[in-house]
Amino acid sequence: MFNFENKRKMKKIVLVCIVAIMATAAQAQIYVGGTLGFSSVKTENSDAELKTTTIKLLPEIGYELDENWSIGTVVGYQYSKTGDLKTNTFTIAPYARYSFLQSDLIKLFVDGGFGFSTAKVKGSDAANSWNIGLKPGLAIKLSDRFCLVAKYGFLGYSQDETPMGTKTKNFGLDLDTDELSFGFHYIF
Repeated sequence: MFNFENKRKMKKIVLVCIVAIMATAAQAQIYVGGTLGFSSVKTENSDAELKTTTIKLLPEIGYELDENWSIGTVVGYQYSKTGDLKTNTFTIAPYARYSFLQSDLIKLFVDGGFGFSTAKVKGSDAANSWNIGLKPGLAIKLSDRFCLVAKYGFLGYSQDETPMGTKTKNFGLDLDTDELSFGFHYIF
């Protein structure tokens, strides 16, 4: 039986939880940012010339829980055209970020997360890719509200699928230039 005394205890517990959440939220900050990319690659051989154009828009939103921990996600879009072949790709990549070796200007961090992408080429089935792993990075504070962010490398597992049905599974450390990105964060 639920009596009056239990209701009072329950109200106190709920009130303490609300105050704890508000205290945590008061210390936290929201940031937005992301990366934008454009590339045009021309491949020539003795028979033909092939041009690939790629546009990437990868906005990011996150929440700083304290000075060391943040959570966030990247939700993005990529368009690629190679000859007559056009590919549209949607990406989502939530992460938890741990920051270490912080100074007034520089912060080193590592993002641990999961990424999922689905790519669609007209006339074929969607191809899905995913990864789970770690990405190290560097944030350079330009002001109280603005910082530049660079991420390089990936350590973890990934599985990629092509529209033709080929699957590639990979576990390891990837340090090629495809894993280098520059962006920014605006902190509210």
